[in-house]
Amino acid sequence: MNIVQRSWEDPASGGLVAPRRPDRLRQQWALAAMQAPVWLVLIATLCMFALLFAFERVVNDGVEQGQSRNRAIAAHTDRFWRCNTLSGVAQRADCHAQLSADHAAATTTPGRGNAAVATVALVAR
Repeated sequence: MNIVQRSWEDPASGGLVAPRRPDRLRQQWALAAMQAPVWLVLIATLCMFALLFAFERVVNDGVEQGQSRNRAIAAHTDRFWRCNTLSGVAQRADCHAQLSADHAAATTTPGRGNAAVATVALVAR
């Protein structure tokens, strides 16, 4: 004996019932989620841009600090080389002493931009 499953038929009308679509439920949920208040989206977007801007500033400051440091090192090396080219031993010793004093003064200056101060102090000589 064959038993036929008739769960797909509507018992009240005796006809076929359209199958339920789970996609329909997902679409309704997605539409409900998209109806979130616009101000929340705007605040989230502004926060994202603020964090991105802050990150850009930090990276930019790091690059500038590295460039300043490289310029200061190059100026110090140039000055040191020039001291070594002086003919007299006393002149070389005085030049190295002055160079050390300038370097110590530039590195102990408090505040932001120590490398820039060192660059200016070393290039001015």
